[in-house]
Amino acid sequence: MVESEIIKLLNSKGIKAYMERPKSAPDEYVIVEKTGTASKDWVTTSTIAIKSHAPSLLKAAQLNEKTKKVMVYASVRGLSSIRLINDHNFTNIATKEYRYQAVFSVVTRQFMEE
Repeated sequence: MVESEIIKLLNSKGIKAYMERPKSAPDEYVIVEKTGTASKDWVTTSTIAIKSHAPSLLKAAQLNEKTKKVMVYASVRGLSSIRLINDHNFTNIATKEYRYQAVFSVVTRQFMEE
């Protein structure tokens, strides 16, 4: 699963990464979510959204920047290409939960999906 590889990568760089909000969430963390996938000729392209959560908008933006750098400079076996599609403020206005979201296109070889 490409999500688990990305979570391992982010955790190895000191970013607390999860697939869902942990029960006792740290102040700063990211959620990794696959929003779509397409496959052709043993190559899979996944759209990955990474939501950066923090106690302030500035800290959420800083965590987002750190996450983007880790992702675009990643060298992980099986992840052939990681491209930033866009990123934006994703603050939940109702709960005042500060977060940013970065969306990536991640190309993998088919064996990653087995």
